[in-house]
Amino acid sequence: MLWLQNTRTGFENMDLGGSLSRQVEKDLPMTSDNFSHIVNIGGMVEKMENNIRSVLETVYFGRTLDLLNDIRSLVDLESKKAHDELNKGIANAIKDRTSGN
Repeated sequence: MLWLQNTRTGFENMDLGGSLSRQVEKDLPMTSDNFSHIVNIGGMVEKMENNIRSVLETVYFGRTLDLLNDIRSLVDLESKKAHDELNKGIANAIKDRTSGN
């Protein structure tokens, strides 16, 4: 189960939740003592936990960060427009200069 909530002052509220389940089946050797079964289960649980943690980090958190960066800008719209106009002007100046030679 995953649940994230952002309630910082000055920011919009953001809630993100979800669940993920995995199942694995594996044949492992048993030894003569009674604890090998517990050891085998423990190893399988640890491996699956690491796998799920990795999936959550790469898919869920990474994708959420990409999405937020795409829809949210740290620069206001007027500054972005001014920056784009400056880029166009520089590109046109370079184009005019290279086509004039």
